[in-house]
Amino acid sequence: MLEKQPPKDFQTVMKFGGGIVTIASEDEIKETECSTGQNFVMELDNSSYRPRKPFQLMGTATNAADIKGYAQLVKKDNTISTLIQAGDTVYEWDGASSFTSRGTVDSGAKLRGTLDSNWTLEDKVLITDLTKTEVVKEWDGSTLSDMTTNLGTNFYAKYCFVENERAWYANVKTSADTPHLIAVSELEDYDDLTTGNRPSSSLGASDPFYLLSPDLRPINGLVEAFGAVMFSTVRGSMFKFTGASAKDYAITPFYNGSAASGDESVVHVGNDVYFGREGAIESLASIQNIAEASVDDLSRFISNDVQSIAEWRLVYDRNTQRVYCFPKDTDEIWVFQKPMYDAVAKGAVMTNLGQFQSPWSRYTTRHTATFLPTTVWNMLDPATSTMAVYFGDTSGNIYKMEGSDFNGDGGTTDILTTRTSKSFQSPPGQKWDLNGWILYRKPSAEVTVTLVFEFGGVAIFDQEIQLTLPAPANVTFSTYGGTSYYSGSYYYGTSFVSRLSRQEWSAAGRASQIQVRAQIEGTTDFSIQEIGLNWEG
Repeated sequence: MLEKQPPKDFQTVMKFGGGIVTIASEDEIKETECSTGQNFVMELDNSSYRPRKPFQLMGTATNAADIKGYAQLVKKDNTISTLIQAGDTVYEWDGASSFTSRGTVDSGAKLRGTLDSNWTLEDKVLITDLTKTEVVKEWDGSTLSDMTTNLGTNFYAKYCFVENERAWYANVKTSADTPHLIAVSELEDYDDLTTGNRPSSSLGASDPFYLLSPDLRPINGLVEAFGAVMFSTVRGSMFKFTGASAKDYAITPFYNGSAASGDESVVHVGNDVYFGREGAIESLASIQNIAEASVDDLSRFISNDVQSIAEWRLVYDRNTQRVYCFPKDTDEIWVFQKPMYDAVAKGAVMTNLGQFQSPWSRYTTRHTATFLPTTVWNMLDPATSTMAVYFGDTSGNIYKMEGSDFNGDGGTTDILTTRTSKSFQSPPGQKWDLNGWILYRKPSAEVTVTLVFEFGGVAIFDQEIQLTLPAPANVTFSTYGGTSYYSGSYYYGTSFVSRLSRQEWSAAGRASQIQVRAQIEGTTDFSIQEIGLNWEG
């Protein structure tokens, strides 16, 4: 009986659009995903292999000290003012080069004045301190001052949130430290507080009140979501407030036995709350929807890489709908592409990408700022009024995460972008030559692509080739002979930038399986649609 012969030629096409998967075996992940990678970006309706945008240097504080805190006020007339804490000085910042001192604080403080803590009734932002070194402060656009309460003593808080015409303060300190206490102001009066009255029928509906976390553990996150105020406790649980007034407010469990890890690891992302716990990033929306039966482990695709992470800092970019997840003491960012997750969670049909892809990418940098920022936050760009993510370093520099130009991180440093494919099985029982092609859009400047073929099986070795994706050659005419010119910037010809182009390549080798790593280093934007592989016998 004759054995079935393998086909003489075998072909596969590497597509993109999916993210990193490290939990599954390399031969089991989808062809659009990658087993490792860094600095690539994904979007729901674009399946190309593209680099992330560089972060952009926006300004440097006058004293060049650690960027430790921030606050932003948006008044009813839509005027914006922004404070930046650099070391012991609090500056008003215009978003560029102007830093005007507005006061001093302890250099160890970490001021936080979020948009959620804006007290719009009086055009002020309430400013807390994560270290509880500085008392709660207020900024009205011209004066930074200590908040004066009716408690007769200094008032400190880690967190503040304005909701339903009340200011909610969590993890507070007065004459004694009470990290498990939430103090809620009187209706329409942010500085009228009490540490003596719990909600009861004897109180007036608008009275101030306080409540303790049920597990008596320190509070490490406070957000508003699902129509309620929610909070987390250290090594405790997630809780939510119920009720409508000082007469009936109460705290009930929302997710028992799991909570955020880190002082800034709980974020509201529009239709959900994400939080970083030890070794994972989780979503709370499924609890609300299915009666607390389970949560969604968003990091299940990359669980091998994050299982040892003890603490997180999470920041949500509302414009790009990306969640930046900063592991403590690790120079990298895990980036969650929320639209890719939502499309499946809502039952949407993903016509371009097919079935659900991993929504994770990983960002690294070679810039001296590193991805170990002193502070990272989300606010309105003081110059353009658009939402953006910012971070600071130890030298007083302020960076915007999504820069406007492809000129390298901080305007100086090349970005290394890589993706390693799944493992492809080679045709059995024959010798073969490997060749293929790259389909790409013409870049504005020359780009060098390095393809590394990682051969596995009986013979394990790597082979590397380099391809140049050339910039378009302009064909222009500036004269019709003699001294006759078409002046100005108008010429005949076209640049063909972004036109689809194809380039072929060839390699050599023989092994039972192969992974392909595509890497590009530089400051030029690029877009690769596919990489084709042919095994020719």
